[in-house]
Amino acid sequence: KRIGYAILDGEKLSEADQNYWVKQKAKLNCRRYANRLSDRENRRILKLHSEGMSVSKIARTMGRNYNTVMRALHLQPLSRRDYLTKTELATKEMDERIRNAYFVDGKTIKQIERELRYSPPTITKAIRSGAAGTV
Repeated sequence: KRIGYAILDGEKLSEADQNYWVKQKAKLNCRRYANRLSDRENRRILKLHSEGMSVSKIARTMGRNYNTVMRALHLQPLSRRDYLTKTELATKEMDERIRNAYFVDGKTIKQIERELRYSPPTITKAIRSGAAGTV
């Protein structure tokens, strides 16, 4: 059980634990259908995704293929919609920070790029969308 929980939590296994796990996995034949997820794995994927973890990081943590994780998320349209809403909110917040630095603080694009770590095209896009909304 300890090894299983360590794997689910994304911890690195010692070499002895890893060898033991490989032998037990072969005996139990627990991955006969490698692309099928258990209910527990599905819930874990949805939980990690709702916490904001990227799909590739979830795949690495769970020891599953990227496409398997994507398929699990695709079957849950609400979680995908929540993720998109969260992304849109983050984008609006980022745009607001950029516009505030440019219009209120009077900083140049170069200064914003250095301080906020955004690329010039992202900064100009945020400034243009803000300028269009104010005029």
